[in-house]
Amino acid sequence: MRMLKVKYVLEGVAPLSFSKKCDDRPKKEDPTDYEKRIWRDRCHYSSDGFVINPPSSTLKGFQDIAKQRSDTVPGKKRQTLTKYVGAGVIQDADVVEYVLVPDGKGGWKRITRSDLESITVFVPANGKVGDGARVNRIFPIIQPPWRIEGGLLVFSQEVIVNKDLIPEYFELMGLLGGLGRFRPNSSSRGTNGRFKLIDCTMAEV
Repeated sequence: MRMLKVKYVLEGVAPLSFSKKCDDRPKKEDPTDYEKRIWRDRCHYSSDGFVINPPSSTLKGFQDIAKQRSDTVPGKKRQTLTKYVGAGVIQDADVVEYVLVPDGKGGWKRITRSDLESITVFVPANGKVGDGARVNRIFPIIQPPWRIEGGLLVFSQEVIVNKDLIPEYFELMGLLGGLGRFRPNSSSRGTNGRFKLIDCTMAEV
C-alpha cells in the first residue's frame, strides 16, 4: 500500500485558546482563586514543557471538512471520500504540533506556560450553550499571528488523492472549522482559531 506524507504550516488570523479539562475545584477553594490557579493548565503541553496543539484536533477538523464536502471517489459516483479520509488519514506521530509565535527577529519561537496571556469569559457553568447559570472562567489565549507546523499520513492514496483536495481541505478548515476553544464549528459558533494555510507539501514514502 502506498502512503503519502503531508506536511503543513498553518498561521492564525484569530486568537487561539484552549479549554482542556482540569481537576475539579476542591470544595474549600474559592472559585476565583481556583480559576487564577489552574487557567494555564487548560493548555496542552509537550513533554519538554512547550505549548502544543493536540494533533487529534487537527485531524478531526480535516475529517470534518471531508465530510462536509462529500467529494466523490473517482469512478464511483455514489461513494464519497468521507469514510476513506476517516480510516485512511492519520496524524504523523513523529510530528509535535508546537504553537509558535513571532520571535521579534523575523522567525518563530515556541512558548511555555509562563508566556501565556489570559482572558476572562462569562460562560455557561456546565459548558453547555444555552444553559441559564453562568460563571466567570479564565482561559489561556494566544493572539495572532501564531503558527502550527504538523503532519498527516495518507493511506489508500490511490482512492483519496486527487492531491489538490488536501490543501483545499486545510483552507476550508481554516475558514469554517478553526482550532481550539470557541472555534467556528464548535457548539458556541465562535470566532477563535481561524487560520490560513501557509504551506502544504506532499511526498510518497
